[in-house]
Amino acid sequence: ASLSGVLRGSDLQPLAGWRVSLGEKRVAGEAWRGSAQLTSEASGGDGGYRLDNIPAGEYHLRYNPENQYTGSTREISFTEGENKILDLGAEELSGLGSIEGRYLAEGGDLIAGQIWISSLSPNRPSYSASASLDAEGRFNLQGVPEGPHKLTFADRQGQTFSRDITMPPGGQKLQIELRRSKGTITGTAILPDGTPAESGQVSVLAAGGLDNEGSGNPMARALSTSRVIGGAIEVTGLEPGSYDVIVQGPMGQLPAVARGVRVEEGARADIGRLQLETGREVALFIADGRGSPVRGAWVRVFDADGRFLPVPFLRVSDAEGKLDLPSAPVQPFKVQVAAPGFLPAFAAVGGPETRVVLARESRVRVTLQGSSAGARQVLLEPAAPASPAGAAPSPGTLSAQSDAAGIASFNAVPPGNYRVRVLASVGGDEARSSEFAVKEGESQTFHMTVP
Repeated sequence: ASLSGVLRGSDLQPLAGWRVSLGEKRVAGEAWRGSAQLTSEASGGDGGYRLDNIPAGEYHLRYNPENQYTGSTREISFTEGENKILDLGAEELSGLGSIEGRYLAEGGDLIAGQIWISSLSPNRPSYSASASLDAEGRFNLQGVPEGPHKLTFADRQGQTFSRDITMPPGGQKLQIELRRSKGTITGTAILPDGTPAESGQVSVLAAGGLDNEGSGNPMARALSTSRVIGGAIEVTGLEPGSYDVIVQGPMGQLPAVARGVRVEEGARADIGRLQLETGREVALFIADGRGSPVRGAWVRVFDADGRFLPVPFLRVSDAEGKLDLPSAPVQPFKVQVAAPGFLPAFAAVGGPETRVVLARESRVRVTLQGSSAGARQVLLEPAAPASPAGAAPSPGTLSAQSDAAGIASFNAVPPGNYRVRVLASVGGDEARSSEFAVKEGESQTFHMTVP
């Protein structure tokens, strides 16, 4: 089947630079039948478009400006060999307006990114559109219905900023220029005795940055810092977004944390009074499985719910395996202890002294032999239960890719029983080993022939 026609605007003039696309229509829960979305070339100056080789079936038809997503849709069906001629746009776009604008940062700096618009009207809840900002920060949104809408901007760093607008009736063109001004976080740091903290440091991280498991010290990712003076907290120059705030007071005081602080454009977000608490001294004694002390270990501290706490520690563990926390939480907490050559371990801390045992890292090297041994995906899976061919990796699975020599290396392997599973190459089959044991602190090489 085929579909052709002319795209016209509300003034009945041809629309150039628009595309028509067909997406498969499905009933909820029905399997996808394999029909890819079909999209026309951009319409020319005459507004003409054409789609060929359309399989028979029912579709959602959408038409929109090039590089812009809009909510202009309708349903359409085709029989085998049917040739339809359909002019689009005039009826649906009648009374719809457009927005031309420019988005700049505070001070007039250009911002690269994307803009979205979504309807706030209950009469048009499904309307949405998007466009990219050009090199001058300009954007153009067409086919915008009258009524209230929310404009949302996102820069390439993931920072977002929203502004509500109202589109006037009658298909008008709205021209706007928006400048994103920065916000401020304020508050007061209070000592345990109720008096303002005379000194201290404030660190601001992106929301969720404190609880990111991927770094040893989340504080190193602070986006902004400032000093506490006379109890006053003030961090300026913040882009709109959500943040985690950490206030560190004098030695012996536990840091105070405010998570998910929302900063709006050009506004002040007051976090109120952040109470610093007096900590307690805790000593950790870190040893390996044979009881020998582990030197050079470090810790991350978490509360009982598993949230990271920026608790300071003076140094890594000494020759006796001792590591001091001079201002640890008063309530029971958890620590994650890590050291070079050892697997990280979690331990619950209750009393003034806690012993933590670390297991030494094990290493496994898999050497593949065969004509397709290079660039294969190799899995080191727990032995039980065995995964069927083609199944997703089971929990606890380690993954590596073999190099040109067919070697895949696994470090920091926990002790246990494993199987090696080599995923199928194009046109080939999976290969898997028999069960074998990995012992603490040992290195071993495993040879496999692959198809």
